[in-house]
Amino acid sequence: MKILKASDRSELLQKIRTEINSNVEEVYLNTRPSIQIIITLLNKALNLKKVYVPPSLCKETPERMKKALNKIGVELIPFDKPIGRPRVHDVEALNYMLKLAKRGETAGQIAYKTRIPLRTVYYYLKKARHNE
Repeated sequence: MKILKASDRSELLQKIRTEINSNVEEVYLNTRPSIQIIITLLNKALNLKKVYVPPSLCKETPERMKKALNKIGVELIPFDKPIGRPRVHDVEALNYMLKLAKRGETAGQIAYKTRIPLRTVYYYLKKARHNE
């Protein structure tokens, strides 16, 4: 799969023109596919079968465009890729932090014992209280 990430449509069009060849069958786009983007993509990638986009962008894509792509044998597929920065702290450390909080430890003590930054401890404690 060829991954194309761009901050705007003109940058994406430029990447399609320079980075896509006729052998590409699958493409990931982080920008909602407009008609111009799809036409440019289809002209460059003659064997295109699947276009992956984030789920939120798939919902924004007009049904007419999805149907037109299906008619020519191209699927528009929501791609559930984790969004944002990956977690630094594992689940065990976070569970231990919550266990310490239930024992009555202060946020400072928890931060010291778990080596999780104090600001992060406050964030997770607030989040845990909100979910209860």
